[in-house]
Amino acid sequence: MTVLEILVKAFHVQVKSHKNKGDGVSSPLLYLATTLIHLSLLFVLACESKKSTQYVKSDHVPVFNVPGKSGSGIPWEALVENIEIIPLETNQNSLISDIDHIIFDRDNIYIQSWHDHVLQFSKAGRHIRQIGEKGRGPGEYFSVIDFQISDGFIFILDSKSILKYDNEGRFIKQLKWNKDKAPYVFPNRFCFFDDNHYYLWSSSLDGVRDDQECYLLHHVVNGKIEESFFQTYFSGVSNHCFYPMANKNYHIRPSRYDNTVYRLDSSSLKALYQLDFGKNSIVTDALLKGFSQEKLDENDLIMSKKNWSYVRYYFAENSKFISFSFTNSESKNGILWGLINKSNKEVYVVDKLVIDGVLPLYMIGIDHNTDQLVAMAHPYEIIEYMAKKDTESVSNILSEEHWSLLENLNTDDNPILLKLTMKTL
Repeated sequence: MTVLEILVKAFHVQVKSHKNKGDGVSSPLLYLATTLIHLSLLFVLACESKKSTQYVKSDHVPVFNVPGKSGSGIPWEALVENIEIIPLETNQNSLISDIDHIIFDRDNIYIQSWHDHVLQFSKAGRHIRQIGEKGRGPGEYFSVIDFQISDGFIFILDSKSILKYDNEGRFIKQLKWNKDKAPYVFPNRFCFFDDNHYYLWSSSLDGVRDDQECYLLHHVVNGKIEESFFQTYFSGVSNHCFYPMANKNYHIRPSRYDNTVYRLDSSSLKALYQLDFGKNSIVTDALLKGFSQEKLDENDLIMSKKNWSYVRYYFAENSKFISFSFTNSESKNGILWGLINKSNKEVYVVDKLVIDGVLPLYMIGIDHNTDQLVAMAHPYEIIEYMAKKDTESVSNILSEEHWSLLENLNTDDNPILLKLTMKTL
C-alpha cells in the first residue's frame, strides 16, 4: 500500500469514527484531523508528481587506457569461446539497409534499419512483422529516430513524439512533451522507464542563438521537461548515446568530447568509468567553455590534421567486456576496435574484428537474456573475404555448420547476427 493510499484510508477511518460517535462535521477534532490529512495529501501528491534525478558527479572513476595502435594485447579471437549465427530472413517486407539499433527481448529480436522502420524477428531470425507504418495518421510516424522496449511494449521515437505499440504491432497511444521550456530540443535518442517518465537526448542545435543555454540530456516527467544535464554549445556530439543494461537501467556511451560512461536509472545519473586515449584524447574545452561556431570550425580543422581519437559508431558492453570502435587517422580505415576485459582491465586493439579470416564483425549490442555480445556481419563482405580466404588465419571457432551457412550467402541478403560467448582470461 502506498503512502497516498494509507492517508486516504486514514481519512475514511477518521470520518467513520466520528459518525459512529454522533459528532457533526463541525467537530473540532474532526476538523483538525482532516486538515492535517489534507495537507499530507497535498505534500505527497506534490512529491509524486515531480521526480528529480540525483546527479552524482565524481572526479575519481576507473580509467581504461586505450593504446593508439593495433596489435595490442593477445589476439582478440582467443577471447571468443563460442559463436551462434542467426541469419535474418530476407524478403520484400524485411529488407535491412543497415542495423542502427537492436534489442533482444525474451521471445523476439527487434531491429531498427536506420530511419526506415522497426522490424520484429523470431529468435531464429524469421521475419514476423514491421512495427507501425510511415505516414501522418494516428499511430503512424514520419521516420524512426530511435526505439526502446519496456515491459513488453515497443516505443518508437518520431521527431516530436513517442508512439507506443504492443508486441503484435498494434498502436496504443502517443506520448508528447511540452517544448515551452526547451524549444531547441530535437531528440535523436531516448531511454524509457514508463509512460510518464523518460529521458531525451538532443544533440542538434539548429536555430539556437549563440548566447542560449543548451543541454544534451532532458528529463521528461508527465509530459514536461523538468530538468536538463550536460550543457553544450556544440552540436557535433554523437547521437548513439543510450544503451540498455540489465535491471532497467541505461548507460550513456562516450561522445566526441566526453570519454566518460555514465549510468542512468530512474532516479540517478552517475559517472562509471572513462576511456583514456592518451596523447590522442580530444581536449574537452570546446564542449565545456562554449566556443563560438567559428572557433569550433577551426578546432575541427585542427583535429582533421591530428590523430585525435574518440568513440565512434559502435559501443557495446556486457558483464565481462566493453567493445567499441574509435577514430585513429593512422590506421588503415581510420577506425580501430577496442575490447576491454573488465576483470583485469586489459585492453585489446585491432584494425578489424574478423573471425577465422572470413567473418568481419561489427559489435552492435548485447542480449541481456544471455549476457552475450551481439555483432552483425554483411554478406557482401563475407563473400569478399571468403574469396581470398587465408587458411593460416583460421582459429577453428567456426563449425562445419557455420561454414556451410556462410558459403550459401547471397550479396543482397540481410545482415547476419552473431551472438558471442566470451572467455575471461
